[in-house]
Amino acid sequence: MPSLPSFVPGGSGPPFASIFKREIWEIATIGVCPNEIPGLLLLPEDVAAWKEAKKYAAVLRSGVRYLCCDEIEDPQNILRNCSELVDLFFIPPKDTFPGTFIDQINSLHNLRRLSTVLGALLDAPDTLKKAVFSNITHLTLFDNVEGAQGSWKRWKGLALLPSLTHLCLNEIVAPSLLHGALRNCKTLEILLNQVRFFEMVQPHTYCKDVGVTDQRYVMLKTSERVYEWELGAGGARGNMWARAAAFIAAKKRNEKPKLQFWVDDNAYQYDEPDHYCAPSPSGYGSDSLDDEIRDARR
Repeated sequence: MPSLPSFVPGGSGPPFASIFKREIWEIATIGVCPNEIPGLLLLPEDVAAWKEAKKYAAVLRSGVRYLCCDEIEDPQNILRNCSELVDLFFIPPKDTFPGTFIDQINSLHNLRRLSTVLGALLDAPDTLKKAVFSNITHLTLFDNVEGAQGSWKRWKGLALLPSLTHLCLNEIVAPSLLHGALRNCKTLEILLNQVRFFEMVQPHTYCKDVGVTDQRYVMLKTSERVYEWELGAGGARGNMWARAAAFIAAKKRNEKPKLQFWVDDNAYQYDEPDHYCAPSPSGYGSDSLDDEIRDARR
């Protein structure tokens, strides 16, 4: 995005009235890409009175499709304005019940990919029956799913998601949930077990202990969670879903042992996310979000 001339708010040019300053800012933000948004939010002091929803509104209404809300304060107004989202990373603010935001998320009719925490909502039996979950194809959960927290009885609602093809669970996964998801999520193509350090999990031992044999299961060492989401949103070839799919394909070609479920990180070249507006087919492979949206609207 080209730099703005010096007479925008905070510049050294003529002292425009506040209404004109805001008008210029809103025009300038039409059609921006998600990776350009942070710079636009560094507003000078004289326009700081534009509160959260109002100062973001032009950006959000212009068609933002990928959004990361990682423990930001008061995300309701942002979510309320993001009607075109297809990919959302959402971690609620600290000490805030996630259910506070479920109505805003449920209004996102185009949402296909969701990265979030859901465990606190499972006590409400109809949570996973809400309309938004019927369209989710890629679900990444950051919940603790070890031991009793990962019982299939607690998470059995995942089987109600009719479009779910890709499920990502973090760190040590209880065998009950792992086998329950593979057995009962009928449309599932990949169950990705995302771990930060293989040294903590010991993939050889873990896979043997839990008795996994399903070829859809992949254990993958990943980077910081927001960065991994950015890789996927940017369509980089190194995004975790593409890496998992490539590994499964290699096993089908007998290039990897059938009982190896962990990805050798050294076998892949990772790309830095350098664009976000139009993920290329080479980035997402056959699961392009653009294709998914077009198919849903037919």
